[in-house]
Amino acid sequence: MLADRFTRIAWIALLLFFAVGAASPVEEADRAWQQRATLVDGKVAISEPNARAALRGFEAALERNPEDASLLFRVFEARYFVGEFVSTVSDERERLYDESVKDSEKLLKRMLQEAAVASDFASKSLEEQAQVWRTIPHATEAHFWSAINWGLWGMSHGYFASARKDVAGKIRDHGRLVILLDDHFADGGGYRLLGRLHTLTPRIPFFTGWVDIDTGITLLEQAYRVSRKDIRNALFLGEALLRKGADRQVEAKALLKEVAGHSPSRAHLAEESQSIAQARKRLAELAEF
Repeated sequence: MLADRFTRIAWIALLLFFAVGAASPVEEADRAWQQRATLVDGKVAISEPNARAALRGFEAALERNPEDASLLFRVFEARYFVGEFVSTVSDERERLYDESVKDSEKLLKRMLQEAAVASDFASKSLEEQAQVWRTIPHATEAHFWSAINWGLWGMSHGYFASARKDVAGKIRDHGRLVILLDDHFADGGGYRLLGRLHTLTPRIPFFTGWVDIDTGITLLEQAYRVSRKDIRNALFLGEALLRKGADRQVEAKALLKEVAGHSPSRAHLAEESQSIAQARKRLAELAEF
């Protein structure tokens, strides 16, 4: 009897050890995500194994919790990272961004179904739509990632495929909704998205005739006023101002120098280092760095 009792206690202790000590798939994916980029001898080293392990972990967790929007956003970010910093194969990047576009569209559709919106919802103005979206949890981030995912899709598929899909129009509308819902979200992310769209997208008759660099600069200025925490606000504005000629060169250079002198954060080492390198390259072209 005593031996049986000790055996039961031992089994309970073992079960408790595994229950408390074992990391969840999301925790393991988080650990891999935190190690996706490190500094080695002062240079950024991308860890492909960790980046891919993080993506697999987040996707596996999402399969078990398919309606968890927060998990889906982690998947989007991991797919972006793998596509931008790890993958060397264009087919893989297209697949990753195809999946993200499909998943973001499904998420928005599910949100509207759960909110039981009227059948004429899509025909309403964005301002009217925003009134409904404000009542839906995670709507701002869902539109933010939809804009990003369409942008990544467009870059991987090219201008003409993007024109056929009206990618620019989709990014514009999602970006405008982000601003309407929360113009401070993601450090002025809505302004940053729309501003970049206007300053980079080529004007194609009947498709993107509404694109305007002055509008883009105004939007990027708003993003920069909202926050300097995301260094892309300064970078994108500086790059856009360079296109305005001598009148705004001094301001453009100051913004680029601000980015070039930044120390990348540990949390976004690869991403911020990329922006810093881009700013330094532009300054070098101007013989300013």
